[in-house]
Amino acid sequence: MSIQRLTPVLAAILLAACQPEQPPAEPVSAPSEAPAIAGAPAGDFQTPEDLIRALYAEETIPVEPATIRRFFTEEFVTPLTPTEDGAVVDFDYRIDGQDGAAENLQVEEIAGGPTGGVVVTRFTNMGQAMQNTWTVCRQPDGRLRIVEATTQGPPAWSLRQLAGLPARAEGC
Repeated sequence: MSIQRLTPVLAAILLAACQPEQPPAEPVSAPSEAPAIAGAPAGDFQTPEDLIRALYAEETIPVEPATIRRFFTEEFVTPLTPTEDGAVVDFDYRIDGQDGAAENLQVEEIAGGPTGGVVVTRFTNMGQAMQNTWTVCRQPDGRLRIVEATTQGPPAWSLRQLAGLPARAEGC
């Protein structure tokens, strides 16, 4: 081998010998389906999208207080729980209607951060294109919960307004 070909090889060996010793690299683990969020309790929703997907996966809208609490902030428990007179909110707010289903459901977080996020759902119901916007907040205990749902309609509505709640949530 000629000296011209050996020079780059020798230079690389000398350069490597001059470098400080690097600690061995940490093994790389396979990524989980959803990254864990600091402060999120084990078994709870890790992302705002997870929460909204789980809500749409329910066979019916939550009407039992424990199930409502799984998805919504505490202030929604009373207005979303049916009484002898019925429920304050008497339609399936997930699909903006009484009948049908969310077909071709798309769930997309359009804004997010450590305190929560905004998720848009797009779907068809009975052949009509629909879109809902969900505001999700991280509670002090780390759990993600819905604080608002809106649609542009027609007719446009706010779940907080329909439930008789203040327009803005006080904290989470």
